[in-house]
Amino acid sequence: MRETLLLVADYREIPLKRLIQLGEEIFGLSPRTIRNHLSKTVTASFKLKLPKFKKEFKFKVFPVGFYERRKGEKIVYFIDHVPIRQAIIYLASVALLSLTAIMLILRGDLSRAMWAILAILISALGPAIVSFLAYCVRCAENIPDNKVTCIIKYRERKKDIIIRAGFRRGTRLSEVKEYAIREIASRRGRPLRGDHHLLFIGEDGRGVKVNEVKRLYSLDGQVLHFELVSSRKLSKRSPQKTFNLFEECS
Repeated sequence: MRETLLLVADYREIPLKRLIQLGEEIFGLSPRTIRNHLSKTVTASFKLKLPKFKKEFKFKVFPVGFYERRKGEKIVYFIDHVPIRQAIIYLASVALLSLTAIMLILRGDLSRAMWAILAILISALGPAIVSFLAYCVRCAENIPDNKVTCIIKYRERKKDIIIRAGFRRGTRLSEVKEYAIREIASRRGRPLRGDHHLLFIGEDGRGVKVNEVKRLYSLDGQVLHFELVSSRKLSKRSPQKTFNLFEECS
């Protein structure tokens, strides 16, 4: 469930065929498992301080829609990540109501302007509730956000260069390393020479050599710490402090 949620939340809206392909390639999920995840429902209950008052309702975590422009292909999106077309329609309607309210206020028709403002508040109530429910689902699955912040440190003599950037969770670690190399070279005013490796800094402070073909999905955490080290310096480190994180976790 968490893996499917990561993929869908990262791409915002994604064709079902593409989702199944990525699920198999990255996490080894079967098409049947992914389809079972897409039919997942969550039960929410509300209780008030009234005798015998309890309201429960179910909602789907992954709505599935159909787009005519994609020849009826199924598009999967997370509960609060509505497709772009629907989002544009909603924003356009809110903008129209806001413009109407302003024009009525300028005309001095405050009573009708209040109805327009009330319509705006009511239209915003639904998305607010859905966003709260989505937040609860993400917290339950330990996915607070769609992006992860990477902090990369490069040590040169006695000076540390620190790069901070946000990446999609589907970003390969090699892309993170390439980005860090470009930014560090820009700050130094000259390019880095030789080969460099990306080390993942764990909670114990040790640098762990990672498989750069893998993606950020494989690492848990909202903020990930890395260190960029040249091959020459890496060879001088203790072998106990450099091992393949993904092989150890498998």
